[in-house]
Formats: sequence, structure tokens, C-alpha cells
Amino acid sequence: MPILEKAPHKTATKTPSSEEEPKLPKLPVPPLQQTLATYLRCMQHLVPEEQFRRSQAIVQQFGAPGGLGETLQQKLLERQEKTANWVSEYWLNDMYLNNRLALPVNSSPAVIFARQHFQDTSDQLRFAASLISGVLHYKTLLDSHSIPPDCAKGQLSGQPLCMKQYYGLFSSYRLPGHTQDTLVAQKSSVMPEPEHIIVACCNQFFVLDVVINFRRLSEGDLFTQLRKIVKMASNEDERLPPIGLLTSEGRSEWAEARTVLVKEIAEWVLGGQVEKDAKGIEKEQPMKSRANQEHLFCFFHRIVKNLDFTVYKFDIFGKTFIKKQKCSPDAFIQVALQLAFYRLHRRLVPTYESASIRRFQEGRVDNIRSATPEALSFVKAITDHKAAVPDSEKLQLLKDAIRAQTEYTVMAITGMAIDNHLLALRELARDTCKELPEMFTDETYMMSNRFILSTSQVPTTMEMFCCYGPVVPNGYGACYNPQPESILFCISSFHGCKDTSSTKFAKAVEESLIEMRDLCSLPESTVGKPLATKEKAVRPIQGHQP
Repeated sequence: MPILEKAPHKTATKTPSSEEEPKLPKLPVPPLQQTLATYLRCMQHLVPEEQFRRSQAIVQQFGAPGGLGETLQQKLLERQEKTANWVSEYWLNDMYLNNRLALPVNSSPAVIFARQHFQDTSDQLRFAASLISGVLHYKTLLDSHSIPPDCAKGQLSGQPLCMKQYYGLFSSYRLPGHTQDTLVAQKSSVMPEPEHIIVACCNQFFVLDVVINFRRLSEGDLFTQLRKIVKMASNEDERLPPIGLLTSEGRSEWAEARTVLVKEIAEWVLGGQVEKDAKGIEKEQPMKSRANQEHLFCFFHRIVKNLDFTVYKFDIFGKTFIKKQKCSPDAFIQVALQLAFYRLHRRLVPTYESASIRRFQEGRVDNIRSATPEALSFVKAITDHKAAVPDSEKLQLLKDAIRAQTEYTVMAITGMAIDNHLLALRELARDTCKELPEMFTDETYMMSNRFILSTSQVPTTMEMFCCYGPVVPNGYGACYNPQPESILFCISSFHGCKDTSSTKFAKAVEESLIEMRDLCSLPESTVGKPLATKEKAVRPIQGHQP
């Protein structure tokens, strides 16, 4: 997004018709038996043998000919015909809108830009005005559909990608609900219409109109308005309660608080009290307001203090070295993350890696399950010093692990992964059955969705990084940005869990990458050919028969 550099001004004229944009295929529905077999293969080595046998029997019953699985699969095929994307609504609800946890750390990611050096407040505000101006220009391009379609990179590169997410980027918001949030999206227009942004300053929120009389404010005008906001926010006598803290509460708690606020504002308006008492709650109920503020400050402070976060730059090598091994940098790093986790915890766990399915209409993501049986074989060989596994065998196991990771990646980005498919079958079962089938209440299925290791590659060409928190209390968040000669990792965990440590995990990642490099650097006379996994990337994964 061109917000840090000025781009030449371009006037948008018209919105291209849908015929002018690439026509993407619908997301395919994977075969039921393929998904069930892959599910069992993904989980067999992660659970006790007795537990797996019970789960295998449950899966066999679910997928039996003429059984419930086939009925739900048929309903899903019918849904595919009627909708642009059969999983998008289910995925959005399950991943985000149904989540009742507070958004900071638990859901919302953060993007950290390069450090700026400001001489004074005016310098800072000029940068902010430039940033806003760039965003407004970018929104103009989005509203007119003037952004060229993205094309896939990495595996199966070159294919056009769905652009729908872009068009709601600046015109949608998440409305809190008591049991489920709602995504509210406004339609954008090519012509400049009244628009505003929200500016937060000193815990105060200001509405800044950026389009007036069908004309967007210039960068200079934005700078002037920002200076006024800073001056207003500095006036302690006019400050209102920091209601923004409410948005950092759990979603149900924020929904309840918002309902009360909206009701009281309506009563003030109807009672003609707005001008008489702009501070509302604080003056009417000062003790209660102050107590609520203190509670919110403590709540948010606990969230922040509990986060164990570290940014680590691995600068011994980057994706240039990995590509010389003729393998995917992402697959190489994912295997290193598995090895790092095993070093610390002596086991592998269900792992989430985002896989884009934007090759399809309204596609978002599916999951690459990186904790493969091949990865387990490799990490055991590396860490079992008593076994004295020869280097040639270790390298072959590394090849197998990277190959399995690459194959699953291709499977995921082509719509053949298991997570979205099982999610849709589960949600259809909720609508169809009186009780949720045992397939989706089984302890193995529940465990398969507790992602103790949540990972994502977010590559950039700029000096910036993305980060997020773990998705379970005893988990890690691991975001990484591969560069030609380095890899930037953002590792998160919770101080409240005694079993995790972001610093130790970062150290384990470093050791794992170095050991994998050393294996790759052994003389060919000792170990044979380089990794060379790309030519076998599309070989289908062999699933466990349910």
C-alpha cells in the first residue's frame, strides 16, 4: 500500500465492469474420503495410540457409505452451487466474529513500520498528514477498481487473485455483539462523498472530515486539522472519559457497554442535556465512572503485561541460501519451526500456517498443517543423539519433511486442504442435526483445532514487520519475514504459561536453522544431491484410509 511514498496523482474515472476483471473459479469442495483420510494422517502421530483408534472408528462411521458424512457432503455441494464461496461466511464467523476474547493480542495483528525520527510535534503531524493523504489516494484507486489484480507468488505463481477484500478495506467495521459480532460494510463511491476518519489523541477520539463539498482535504489542510486536534486534546478541562478503553474489553462486555452508552446518549439528546453536560457519565455518576475507568486500565494493563513478545533477526542466512538448495524458503522455515518446538517441548502439536486461497472467488485462507509425520521423523533424528543417525539419513529426512510441507502447501492453495472442509461440514451439521455429530465432539477433533503453534509468513520489501499473539493460552505466535540475507521473526507467548518462553523459542529457531544449514552444506560425496523438492511439489499426499 503506497502510504509512505508519494505516488503521482491519478484521477479515477470509472469503475470497471465485472467482465473487465479476471473471472475466478469457485472454491472446489474436496472429496469427502480424501479429507477424512488426510485428517487421520495429520493427527495420528500427535495423539496417543488408544485415542487415535477411537477417533479412527468415529471417522469411519461418519464417512460410511450412505452415512451422515455423505449427506452433509451433498448439502455442501448444493451450497457451492448457490454461493460465490461455500466457506467464506462460516470461516469469518468461526475465525473472528464468534470469538469473545478482547481484540488486542488475541485477534488483531499489529504492523510495525520503520522508526521515524521527529524533531518536534509538527514534524510528527506532517508525517501523519502525509500518511493520511496517501491512504485517501489509495482509497480513491480502490473505489474506482483501478488497482491491478494481484497475482500469486511462490508456489503456482502467476495466477490472478481475488481482490474483493481490498474493496472493503476502508469502508467496513466490526460491530460488537453479545454472542456474535457483525461485519458492517459500507458501499464506496467513485465520486468523493462525505467521508471521515477517527483520530485518537490523549485517549480522546475526534471525527475528522476528510471530504468537504466533494473535495478531499489537501495534505496541508490535514496538517492544520491535526494541529487543532492536538490542541483540543491537550485541554484537560475538556477531556471526556477514555471510553476507547471499552473496546479492549471482551467482545460481549464491550457490546453491553456500547448498548448502555448508546442508550444514555439517546436519552441525553431527547432530554436536551447534551449542551448542559458534555461529560455525561463522569459528572452524573463520578464514582461509578472512575471505578469503571480503573477497572478498564487494570484489564488492559494485564493484557499487555501478560504478553511475552520478542523480535529476532536471524542474519546468518536468508532465502537466497535456501533457494540455492532448490527448495521453498517457506517450507524450509516451517520445518525449522517444528524442530524448534520439538527441542523445547519434546513433541509436535497441531500447527496453523495461513495459506491463501484467493485464487478462487471470495477466497481468504485455509490452513497448512505443518506438523507432518515427516517433520516428526526429522526432528526426532536430529535431537536423538543416542541413536547416532548418520548425516546422510538426517538430510534425507529433511528432504522428506520439506517435500511433505511443500505438497500440503500446494494442496491448501488449490482448495484441497481439510480445515475449511471440516468446518463447513460441522456448521451444516449444526443446522441439520439435533446434536452435533461425534465426529466434531471427539477429543482428537477438538485437539486438532487448538493451534499451540500459530504461524504465518508476511513478506515485505520494506523495513517493517507484522506480529500477533498466540491463539491459545499455552501457545506461540510465530510470524516471519524472509529477506534475501536474513529472516525476521516475531515470536509471542504468554507469561502466564510457565511452559512457554518467546526468548527460548527464538533461540531454538536459531539453533534449528543453523543445524539445517549445516546439513545442506555437507559435501555431495557424503550425502548426495541438494534438496530439490520443487519438481515433486504437486505429488498428492497419501492419506490414511478411514
